[in-house]
Amino acid sequence: MGPKTYNSFEKYHPITNLIYFSAVLIFTMFTSNPYMVGISLAGALLYLYLLYGMKTVFKMSGGVFFVALFVAVINLLFNHRGVTILFYLENGNPITLEAAIYGMFQGIRLGAAVLWCFCINAVFTGDKYMYIFGKIIPHSSLVISMALGFVPRFMDNLRRMNEAQKALKGIAKETLTDKLKNKIHLFGMMITLSMESAVITSDSMKQRGYGTGKRTAFALYSFEKKDIYAVLFMVLATAVNIYGYVTDRLNFYYYPMIFGGTTDIPSLLAYILFGITVVMPMLIELKEKLKTYENI
Repeated sequence: MGPKTYNSFEKYHPITNLIYFSAVLIFTMFTSNPYMVGISLAGALLYLYLLYGMKTVFKMSGGVFFVALFVAVINLLFNHRGVTILFYLENGNPITLEAAIYGMFQGIRLGAAVLWCFCINAVFTGDKYMYIFGKIIPHSSLVISMALGFVPRFMDNLRRMNEAQKALKGIAKETLTDKLKNKIHLFGMMITLSMESAVITSDSMKQRGYGTGKRTAFALYSFEKKDIYAVLFMVLATAVNIYGYVTDRLNFYYYPMIFGGTTDIPSLLAYILFGITVVMPMLIELKEKLKTYENI
C-alpha cells in the first residue's frame, strides 16, 4: 500500500481516535441495516482515498466485491431459507433470493470492516496504543506496538531486497522454478534479518533496564477543545443510532422475507448523523485546508 497523504485526524487525541473507530466499527459489524453498511463502506473508501490515493481505493474496492461475491455464494449453498425461490439444485435444495441478498450483505459488511481496519492502521500508531493501554495492559500494549512497527518495516525491507535482487540479475527471463527459488531465498533472508533485529531489540531493552522496575512513558497528547467537540458529537450520534435500533426503526430482517427499516424523522436523523460521523476525518481535513488557504 502506498504512503499516506493527508491525515489531520491523526493529530487528534488518541481517546478521540479510539471513540471514533470503535463507534464506526461496532455499528458496521453488528448492524443488519444495509443503508448503514452502505454509508460505512462509502466512508471507508473516501477515507482510504484521503490516506492512500485512488489506486488503493480501486484495489480495495475489487477486494470487497470478490469477498461479497464469495460470501454470497457460500450462503446460497448452505442457507436455503426464504420464500422467494429462484430455482432448485440437483439435490432438491432451493436457492432463494433472500439468501442471496443476505449473503451479499454479509460480504459487504465484512469488506467495510476490513477497510476501516486499514484506516485504523494509518491513524493509530504504536505510541497511541501505548498511551491508551500502557497502564492497563502494559505487556500486551507493548507487543501490539512492536507488531505495528514490525509489519510495515518487514514489508519495506522485503520490497527493497526484491528490488536489489532484480537489479543484480538484470532483465533476463526466469522460469517459474527460478522465480519460486528466488522467492524462497528472499523469504529466508527476511527471516534472518527479522531474527537479527529481534535479538538487537531484546539486547537494547535489557540494557535500558526493561522489566527491572516500574516503567514510565512520555507523550505529548493534550485533550483540546476540538477533541471535546468531536467526542460530544460522536456521543450524540451514537445515542440517536442506539435509540433507532432499540425502537426497531433501523433493524432489517431477511428471513423469511426482506422487511424492516423505517423512513420517519428519527430514522433519517440516525442515517444523517452516522453519515456525518463516518466522513468526520474528511470534514476535518477540509477544515484544515480552508484554514491553510485563509492564511496564505
